[in-house]
Amino acid sequence: MKYVEEQFGWIMNGSLLLVTFLILLLFLFKIGDNPLGVFSLLFAVGIILLVFLMFFKLKITIEEKYIVVSFGIGIVKSKFLIEDIATIKRVKNPWYLGWGIHYFNNGILYNIQGFEAVELSFKSKKKLVRIGVSSRSKILQEIERRIIKKS
Repeated sequence: MKYVEEQFGWIMNGSLLLVTFLILLLFLFKIGDNPLGVFSLLFAVGIILLVFLMFFKLKITIEEKYIVVSFGIGIVKSKFLIEDIATIKRVKNPWYLGWGIHYFNNGILYNIQGFEAVELSFKSKKKLVRIGVSSRSKILQEIERRIIKKS
C-alpha cells in the first residue's frame, strides 16, 4: 500500500498570484512611458503559469520499493530506492537552504515550505537527500516501516 503526502507552496503561489495581478494592472492602466503590450502580457503571464504548474505543490509518494518526490504536475520528479537507504532522520534546514530543488554542500534538497525535512543517506552513494516535510508529517515512520519490512 502506498502512502502519499502533498504540500502546497502557499507563499510561492501567493507571490506568483500577486505578480500576475501587478502585471495585469500595468497592462490595463497603461502605466509608464512605454506601456505593456499584449504580447508582453501574454508572455509574462505564460511564464508565470508555467512556473506555477511546475512547482505549485510537492508530492511525496512512498511505495513498497521507491520514494517518489515530484513537484507540480509531475514533470520535475525524482525516485529513490528504499532498499538503498542507509540512514534516515528528521532534520531542520537552516533558513539559507530555502525552498525549491537545489544542491547544498553534501546533497540535494526538495522543499516547498518550512524548514522541517527528512534526510536520507544511501548505501550506494555519498550524497544526501533532504525532503521537506510538514511538522506533523508521517513520512519518517512510513519509510522506517518499509525498511524494517524489507529486513
